[in-house]
Amino acid sequence: YDLLGFQTVEDLTAFRLAAQRRCRNAVPTDDGGLMLDGRHIALGVFPVGVDCDDIAREVRTAPASALLTMARSLARDSSLLVSADRLDRSKGLLERGLAYEAYLGLPEARARRTHLIQVVTPPRGSPFAETLAESLRAVVARVNLSAESTSAPRLQQVDGVLPHNV
Repeated sequence: YDLLGFQTVEDLTAFRLAAQRRCRNAVPTDDGGLMLDGRHIALGVFPVGVDCDDIAREVRTAPASALLTMARSLARDSSLLVSADRLDRSKGLLERGLAYEAYLGLPEARARRTHLIQVVTPPRGSPFAETLAESLRAVVARVNLSAESTSAPRLQQVDGVLPHNV
């Protein structure tokens, strides 16, 4: 890799120290990276965060789209779960869908109305993306076929990148 990213300075520092201990030829560079076997590896801190209050404010004040109208309705009348991930095997999307399917089979899940909206963004060139997408569509269809009759699907997958106010 040419660049390794970490959530915090502490994580980056711990990695740099571990690399220097484990790889005797890892040499720190003036720009904060490492030189390893004649190759420069840049290191950086790229914190990932979500301002939940900001997103909630945008959702409350956004003009109504079909998806937002449905989500607002579901949130009023039931428990609404929302997830957003890139279409990648490392994200556990298929496992999440299967776990949600198993959860819906439990008596306590049948007693409460729970819905999951899963936003799936395009992959970064994954060779397995189409196979994973097909598997996800199959889980979504199976969950919605086996779920009790409701006015909205129990599991809805939205493909694509969405702004907060959709």
